[in-house]
Amino acid sequence: MSWTNFHTHSGLCDGTGALVEYVEAALARGFSKLGFTSHAPVPVPVDWMMPQARLDEYCRTIRDLRETYRDRIEIYLGLEIDYIPGVCGPREPPFDRLGLDYVIGSVHFVDGDGRGGYWGIDGDDEDFAQGLDGVYRGDIRAAVEKYYGVVREMVRSQCPDIVGHLDVIKKNNRDEKYFSEGADWYREAVVGTLEEIAISSAIVEVNTGGLARGRTDSVYPSAWVLEKCFEMGIPVVLNSDAHAPEGIDGEFASTARLLRRIGFRRLMVLGRNGWEPREFSESGILD
Repeated sequence: MSWTNFHTHSGLCDGTGALVEYVEAALARGFSKLGFTSHAPVPVPVDWMMPQARLDEYCRTIRDLRETYRDRIEIYLGLEIDYIPGVCGPREPPFDRLGLDYVIGSVHFVDGDGRGGYWGIDGDDEDFAQGLDGVYRGDIRAAVEKYYGVVREMVRSQCPDIVGHLDVIKKNNRDEKYFSEGADWYREAVVGTLEEIAISSAIVEVNTGGLARGRTDSVYPSAWVLEKCFEMGIPVVLNSDAHAPEGIDGEFASTARLLRRIGFRRLMVLGRNGWEPREFSESGILD
């Protein structure tokens, strides 16, 4: 029995530590598989994405690590690629020519910020508030519905292997500061997005990163969303969104217990023959 993780950053983007440090951390915790997914370089002026100039180094290093550790752990090459309509996406050049094992498709940006950039919806509290006021004049419903609309468009037009942190728009909504997840309009936006995912080939990520780093009180997506995923037969994968080697398995045991309470008995795992469902417990995935 062992864990796997397919959402891993490093010092090449907004994480800390070298790629090899994550491999060693995974081995120390008995992992059987590890996938790397640096933030792909896209044409947005932010400092948390991997520079374009380091993309080849990133791919080469991971392939070298795969060979070096081939008898100890399976290593996979991926990217977390932003979808911005008309600008970039997970199935567009140059990423489609890199020979990636898989991609996580994420939405971090919703609309232009009026200053030549884009409003990042998962920044800190101040950035979120400024963007909400500046772009949407404080209309949180319009902002949230636009976010989920972009996620649906990504799934329809450039379906990734994994939909990353589906409800990351809640990151700055602690204590329901901006909206209630129980509101009819919010639930309709989420369920409508799940309906789009259900007819696609995408996997929903259960992302423990916000919870493990203390930015949220729950995983992405929230438990009620995971219940909907289970009801709709949408497959899920457990990922830590690690930004430091020690975070490689953050909140895995507690999240596995949550998933089992909901009814899940299998998690998706990438192998040499593609993605496949594997049984799991709070101690790991069955070998």
